[in-house]
Amino acid sequence: MIAADRKPTTVLVDRGYTYLDTEQWARQVWSRGVEQVLDLHRNQRTPRPGPIPGTVFVDGGLFKDTLPADLRTLGGYALGMSAEAEALLAEQYDRRKYHAFTPMGAPNYERGTQRYRDPVLSGTMRCANHPKSMRLDPSRYPTTQCVKGTSAHQGAAPPTQVHQAATRSGTTRF
Repeated sequence: MIAADRKPTTVLVDRGYTYLDTEQWARQVWSRGVEQVLDLHRNQRTPRPGPIPGTVFVDGGLFKDTLPADLRTLGGYALGMSAEAEALLAEQYDRRKYHAFTPMGAPNYERGTQRYRDPVLSGTMRCANHPKSMRLDPSRYPTTQCVKGTSAHQGAAPPTQVHQAATRSGTTRF
């Protein structure tokens, strides 16, 4: 494939590889510009603190810490699952995506970093401290718990600064 200049753009990774040291697998694949979809082991599917105040890692993704509790520990799809159960689970995953940070620009392969944009600034959530976001349809887009002019995160910067800091500093090293 390499000789023919046909490399994959995405690879589906078995959960056995998620236990490997980052240098042994993830960074090697990532540095070649290949996106990875990881099958996480059950004990890897737990919420963890994010890199800056107001964020949390859930199932390997970066989310606002305002992510509702019922969306933090979603189950996986199982063989033999009914169509109704699959549809309900898909709906929960769809609700969760609004709270996710999105990649901002291309990865910096030299530094091994990726910048992320806050969901409020990317237009998938509403926040009282960002008037433009409040023009989004409230029936389609979730609203943060921010109160205009105050911080929704104890000990954190005001929401405006949290959203901006997440955009500037939301850099994850792999």
